[in-house]
Amino acid sequence: MTAALLAGAVTHVTPTDVGVRASVAVPLDDPVFAGHYPGFALLPGVYLVDVVHQVVRAARPAYPRLRLAAVDRCRFRSPVYPGDELEVTVALADGDAGPTCSATVHTQRGAALDLRLSYEELR
Repeated sequence: MTAALLAGAVTHVTPTDVGVRASVAVPLDDPVFAGHYPGFALLPGVYLVDVVHQVVRAARPAYPRLRLAAVDRCRFRSPVYPGDELEVTVALADGDAGPTCSATVHTQRGAALDLRLSYEELR
């Protein structure tokens, strides 16, 4: 399974004043868990970054040519395990260089990720 398929596990998306909130179910049987790490399954961090990116793209349908330009800040706070439910909160802003987002990802155990992404609009 790819990270983009994790975004397909979104169970709901709710608009907020500054962005969106989304819930994502982490499958128990994702093949990535067999190799990351054997005997102690953890979701790779790049999957979490991609889930946030997919939520941003879903929140900005008016910008189909939005490209991720930079990961400005990324702090992994706790592991994500098979079967976890992710709550993704994204705040969107329009910056001088292009759209930006600040995001947090939580599991039932607490914060898993704090992230800031910068985007550019392709012409």
